[in-house]
Amino acid sequence: MSWVGRWTLRTLCTAGILCVFSFASHAQQPEDTSSQPDSSQQPVPDSPKPTSQDPNSSPTDTPPPTAGAPKPIDTTIKAAGSSIPWVGSTSLLKWGPFSVASLDYNYIRDQLDGTAGQPSTSIGLNVFSADLALDWMFKKNRFLLQYTPNLAIANGDVSTNAGLDNSIDFGTSIELSPRLTMTLKDQFSQVRSRRLFSENYLLSDVSTGNSMQANFLENSGTYLQDTFTVAFDYKWSPRTTITFQPEYRYLRTSSDQSDNPTQPSYRANQQMGAGSVAVTYALSPLSNIGVLDSVQYLRTLDVVTTETFYNTTQFFYSRQLSPSWFIQGLVGAQLNSQIGVPGHYWRLSAGATLIKQFQHSSISIAYMRGRGTTTTYTTNNSEDRVDVNYRVEFNRRLSANVGLGYYREAGQDPRTQAKYATADVRYLLAPAIYLSGEYSRRYQSSPDIQLISGNRNTYTFGVHWQPSPLPRH
Repeated sequence: MSWVGRWTLRTLCTAGILCVFSFASHAQQPEDTSSQPDSSQQPVPDSPKPTSQDPNSSPTDTPPPTAGAPKPIDTTIKAAGSSIPWVGSTSLLKWGPFSVASLDYNYIRDQLDGTAGQPSTSIGLNVFSADLALDWMFKKNRFLLQYTPNLAIANGDVSTNAGLDNSIDFGTSIELSPRLTMTLKDQFSQVRSRRLFSENYLLSDVSTGNSMQANFLENSGTYLQDTFTVAFDYKWSPRTTITFQPEYRYLRTSSDQSDNPTQPSYRANQQMGAGSVAVTYALSPLSNIGVLDSVQYLRTLDVVTTETFYNTTQFFYSRQLSPSWFIQGLVGAQLNSQIGVPGHYWRLSAGATLIKQFQHSSISIAYMRGRGTTTTYTTNNSEDRVDVNYRVEFNRRLSANVGLGYYREAGQDPRTQAKYATADVRYLLAPAIYLSGEYSRRYQSSPDIQLISGNRNTYTFGVHWQPSPLPRH
């Protein structure tokens, strides 16, 4: 085993022993929560302001309550396709723990002007989708399973490349002790051909300061992805929290002559195992500092087998400047070592997020530098990515959203580059029912056969039924 492999094994073992030892030592001490209040406790707002993932809420002039600063590893269970924690649904279609959280119909006109030998295409689709949720609470623990099927019909045919897309999200949070919580998550998605919805690539929650840069680059064939994480959150002291999170991801992309007659058949399999440890110290209920260390093992199969280790160490700072303004930043170094290739090298790893809620609008900005895992395409090169999202509410029924983003791989050309611009308008027709119209312009250039190269214009018109979520507690 190489020195990187031995170092990785020692890091993961040390982190696991630390969590177990902390839990064991706490079990031998009496719990006295009444005489020692948790000064880092972060109250959650009961009536959050509407966000880009909650289009049915009415705007209000009252700023959201204090939520506290974000942490370097977010272990909360999210609503599918959102950065907002799942709190339940007010859906009328609810039977015990099972509910239909939303129903959607979209008409999509998608035009691709291909470059680098890829053909140009234009398709019109009718897409029906639903969000089905199984939410079960037992004591202080939660079990959540969300299934989001999409059925696309093109010219009366449902067996085309855009035929049937599916995603399944699973999450459960178990309180092992008053100080130790375990959270398990699994996200599975299957997309046949390129992504049809531009969506908001930067998902943000203006009431908690959390954000997520969603998948950006687009594959030219079918891809299947599954990501599983288990996180342990341990309250070492009223101000100090230790988080340990192992992760496994499997990604498979493929294409054949029926998908694209002008391209050769290909298949690419990638697997990633990772472990992250974060120590967070609350300077106050509104600010956190900490250290985050993560180790990643990336194995790529088909066409060429490669094995690469990444070790990233970063310093973290976050602060809630006001009830409606959050900032956070990460800066550190990343070590890259590829098995079978002599030598290794260091590179800068950094990130920053700003979220600001105004009276009737909000803005979110996120930047990432390093080797990320927010796309369905895996590269050993360093990456730069920046996203900006602005949302405005003209009145209680009409709102609009604008997003911009840019991505590039480090190094010399040819290299992967991409950018996008999206704009959508939503109108609340009746309680829980709204109409939407969206336009997106996307450009992508890549020497890799797995990725689309060309300009895309997508027009979307939809009708949606989506009840508001339950108030947060």
